[in-house]
Amino acid sequence: MKVLLTFQPGPDDWPLIARSWPAEVMPVMLRSSRAADDSGTDVPSPVTLVDEVDDVEAFVGHMRGAQLDLVRLAARLRLIHTLGHGVDALLSTEARALLCSRDIAVARANPASITIAEFTIMNMIALSRRVISVHSALVQRGDWSTHAKARRSTGVLGGELYGKVLGLVGYGNIGHEIHVRARAFGMTVGALVRRQHASTGLDFQCQDVADFLGRCDYVVLCAPLTPTTRHLINAERIARMKDGAYLLNVSRGPLLDESALHDALRSGKLAGAALDVWDVEERGGPLAGYPSAHVFHDLNVVMTPHYSGATRESRERAFTAVGRNLRRLIDGEPLHDVVDLNRSF
Repeated sequence: MKVLLTFQPGPDDWPLIARSWPAEVMPVMLRSSRAADDSGTDVPSPVTLVDEVDDVEAFVGHMRGAQLDLVRLAARLRLIHTLGHGVDALLSTEARALLCSRDIAVARANPASITIAEFTIMNMIALSRRVISVHSALVQRGDWSTHAKARRSTGVLGGELYGKVLGLVGYGNIGHEIHVRARAFGMTVGALVRRQHASTGLDFQCQDVADFLGRCDYVVLCAPLTPTTRHLINAERIARMKDGAYLLNVSRGPLLDESALHDALRSGKLAGAALDVWDVEERGGPLAGYPSAHVFHDLNVVMTPHYSGATRESRERAFTAVGRNLRRLIDGEPLHDVVDLNRSF
């Protein structure tokens, strides 16, 4: 079975593919590729130059709107499988109509829930304890923060997670894993959800955004990007948040209005933020340089280049999950983690 890779595999990916994918699978790419080994020497990657995609039965990797032309050309295509969690590029009206009309399944690997949850807890602590600014002051100026420590009772150095309220915007795999870890820190945990979830152990669930935001000391965005969640957090909704609250985004940049967030941090409305995803990522093209039109690094902000889910373990889980679904596809068995493209997003 021919499988088109829509991502650029690294040299460490090929052993994972060989180990976890069925022997019947032949990975191919749209262009010949070379990858560097650990010594820096170019070595050929075991890929095939594809001129036609007529006989490709599955796509694996990233999908963008422009790649719908590939779907149209792939007459035998049965499955599009992501290596991550998000499928927002396939939720447009045009894409959903095409995929549904062709009965092409969309599945996701969902490999990084644990990784992202650990990353989120790390950032919550770093923001609360002002780790970035204190580290920079000590390294750059030899400042032992004696003055700040003397004013600790005013909250200058932040506080504990214990006893605080964490609000999760979205409660899927990632939200659940964050919830488990936050409870271990003695936090109250709630979620903003479209539909009430049963037997979650959450302390509260809200469907009203304003009510939800007003309860939370920390708000974590872990919902998918859809037409209804784009700029879900804007100036009006930030105004509904507690003074001195923290905002973290580990989903997609467009869930929040970067300009509104910048204003809220500058004014002191919000005490800090952690941004692992950015608006610029959704515009396409190569990623390079400063990630925003707004200067965030001189505030209590942790800035990272969309790597909250990037660990060895999550990469292994991704290829393993894809391999299992490819096995099911070959054997004619039901696929796991399939997206319902007929539902309302």
